Amino acid sequence: MRNVLGVLVPLVLAAAQASAQDLIRYKDGTPDQECEVVALNYRQVDYEITVGNKVRQQTDSKRVVEIIVDHNQSTFEFNQATSAMDGGAWDDAIEKFERVKRDPRARDLLKQTAAINIVRCQYAKESVQGCLAAIQSLRQAKPDSFFYLESAQYEIKACLAKGDVGGAQAAVNALQSKGNSENLPDWVKAADVLSGGLLELQKKWREALTIYRKYQSDKDSGDDAKLGELRCLKETGDWAGLSVRSEAILSELRNRKVPNDRLSTAAYNAHGEVNLNGGKLKEALLDFMQGVAVFSRSGASREHEAALGRAGFTCTRIALKEADPAKKALFKQRAADLRAELEGKYGRNSFYLNDLVRGIQEVK
Repeated sequence: MRNVLGVLVPLVLAAAQASAQDLIRYKDGTPDQECEVVALNYRQVDYEITVGNKVRQQTDSKRVVEIIVDHNQSTFEFNQATSAMDGGAWDDAIEKFERVKRDPRARDLLKQTAAINIVRCQYAKESVQGCLAAIQSLRQAKPDSFFYLESAQYEIKACLAKGDVGGAQAAVNALQSKGNSENLPDWVKAADVLSGGLLELQKKWREALTIYRKYQSDKDSGDDAKLGELRCLKETGDWAGLSVRSEAILSELRNRKVPNDRLSTAAYNAHGEVNLNGGKLKEALLDFMQGVAVFSRSGASREHEAALGRAGFTCTRIALKEADPAKKALFKQRAADLRAELEGKYGRNSFYLNDLVRGIQEVK
């Protein structure tokens, strides 16, 4: 029996490793493609599938929403770095991903993914200079990186985060110019949508709204445009418009094959703001908590941060109106719990923290 097991276990393990694959996920709802990604840039992804023999195929990069790396074909360092990143250990993850970039054994997909993950980690730890340096390194190593567009988006966000309007505008212009010169219209549209963020930074909400509404139905930039539209409608106090658009977006998302948790959370938040403004406090809390629940599935985001902060603040408004001491204490404690979660995930510089702290202090 021991001899039989000694033969079977290696065979089972080998079969499991052979069946493990990279996974290409598409924007348009096309079924995921199990394969081995062998080459990738911002125009094309080359991959191999096994149909008797290995067959090489290609797909347009703009169709791809995500490539999930097969960890059975990854280096130990890459897998350790990914685990550190998933746990929010940004510095540890960055150090390990840097080693992956220099590893001659690592295939191209690993090196490119490591490079963009360093950008993501630097941004997550709020190191603007580190993020910009990582973007420069990514482009130097691979000028036609599959992640070039994402790196440009992070460049603009990093400049906006430090209030560098000039730097952000230069990055938008560079992305637009590259899109035009290389016949990449989706990049041109992405740059236009990102310019809306510049207008938001300058509190030119209506001008930003005009840009966002151009792209509501666009298959490439539509979701980002909808996010911007919801933000601008809130800032202009257009509660009726915000109610109509948030409900329409939620209805659209329910019928989608490919979900967008950020947009879903933003739409719930927008509807929550409408209810909060209208004095429907418990309805507002339910809306915000829909966004809070998304974290377990999709992780941190600007929208999830807003959901946490506004849910906590809404709890304080309910507590202020409660005559029953036990219920008042219950909602105040819930607000305190949400405050702790907000600080734990987004730090003490969270945009939503001051309002929440003030709200808790008002409940006596």
